[in-house]
Amino acid sequence: MKTPIWAILGLLLFGCSSLQGSIESNRYTEPKGRFSFEVPAPSFGQLRPSESYVEKLDRGFVEFANAEGLTGVYFSPGFSSGLDIRSRDRMTELEKSLRTFWMVSIYLPQTSDAQIVHKEFASVDNEEMLFAIINAPGASGSRNLRTDELFDAKVGALLFVRGEHVFLLGTQSNYRDARFEPGEDMTPEDLASITEDSMKYLKNLYHSFRFE
Repeated sequence: MKTPIWAILGLLLFGCSSLQGSIESNRYTEPKGRFSFEVPAPSFGQLRPSESYVEKLDRGFVEFANAEGLTGVYFSPGFSSGLDIRSRDRMTELEKSLRTFWMVSIYLPQTSDAQIVHKEFASVDNEEMLFAIINAPGASGSRNLRTDELFDAKVGALLFVRGEHVFLLGTQSNYRDARFEPGEDMTPEDLASITEDSMKYLKNLYHSFRFE
């Protein structure tokens, strides 16, 4: 039986996890104080934070999970994430980073059928970003009660560059995943709805960021 993708995400990318940053006044601040953002407000169930920062790699993540799903913030230097910071073609570099680093490091080791089912370039506050929907079969945090089979995870991801780092903001909803039977294809209308909801959520998360 597969383990939900988010339960092993930190271990795949960074090793063991523990809370190294700080949470004050509903804001999370990363261990070196270089950025902070508002902790997601759950509508059901207490959030469980997990986090890791590897100083020698200058790579880290923080996730907030509960019965609803998961919100994650991940960052890694561009040179070790398949991205050339100096390139003027930022969109091509972000797509390359998604395919060669984030997909390979996170999604494919858990479920070999994971694939990018939608991608689009976005400008948020004049910042060039890449938005994607990733379908990860059998990797949701919820399961079919009749068959005990994990649903497919529908992950929204927003990538951007800040300084020397690539950031990936991710969102996954257990309730949304449970709308589809395992292996069921999304209709164009389904994909459009998931895209709209995920993009709105991740843009709001981005707008809560403060960079030092």
